[in-house]
This record gives sequence, C-alpha cells and structure tokens, in this order.
Amino acid sequence: MGDIKVGTYKGRVVKDETVPDGTDSPRLLVMVNIPDLKQKFTVPLYFTEAAAPHSFSRLRACGWTGADLSDLTGVDTNEIDVKVYYEVWTAAKGGDDKERLKVEILSGGSGGAIFKPKVSTDLKSFAAKVAAITGTPAPSGAPKPGF
Repeated sequence: MGDIKVGTYKGRVVKDETVPDGTDSPRLLVMVNIPDLKQKFTVPLYFTEAAAPHSFSRLRACGWTGADLSDLTGVDTNEIDVKVYYEVWTAAKGGDDKERLKVEILSGGSGGAIFKPKVSTDLKSFAAKVAAITGTPAPSGAPKPGF
C-alpha cells in the first residue's frame, strides 16, 4: 500500500484546474483538493451514455447547477466527501496487476485515479461532444464533434 492513508475525507473541487482530458475520450478531469492530506487529486468523470448520469450526479454534489458543461460555475461551491483507497488493476481489467491509488467523489459513478491532460481542449468542444453522446443540448457556438 502507498504512503497516502485510505479513508473518507472532506474536499472541494478546484474549478480552474478542472479540464477535459484532451483526448477523444469524453472524460472531464476534476481536480479535488483534500486539505487533510495537503494534496490535490484528479478524479476523471466519464460522459459515455452509460456513465453520464453518474458523472452529472457527482458534479451536482460538488455544487454545479448548470446544464452546459462549458460553464462549470458553482462546481467548487460545496464541500464533498471523497474516498481515497488502493486497488489492484488486474490484467483481466487491462491493468498490470499493480496497486494504484483511487480517488472517488462519493455521490455515484465510478472511481478515479491520477491523470494529466495530454493536450488542452476547450470546454465548449468538450460540452458539444458530451451533448452529442448523451442527447442533451450543446452550448451555443460550440463546434460539432468530429465523430
């Protein structure tokens, strides 16, 4: 097990450090600050058709009340419960059988880990991609996704 103690902690989203992951994956990288650990962690939220309801639920738990993912106003409003634990990523799940730190916003959806964006992607393009996948309205002026 790693150096970070497992448990449930209080945290808050760092809005200005929350970005799309910069790949074709409809994944938003949500930065969460956990003061008790004196550290920030990235929690990926996925917006596939199956995962989107859970990810929207997590954003709402954080304080986001919008409908347009290109505007994350309020996502840093609420203090949230964050679960920190370790999990072995087995070969059967596409992993390397090594233990990894997982970080999860406790409001639904799947767990998280530490990710870094590959390239910068603007929120309007990301929101348009998620809107196309989930059937929700795209933000005005957003480019059409290329898939």
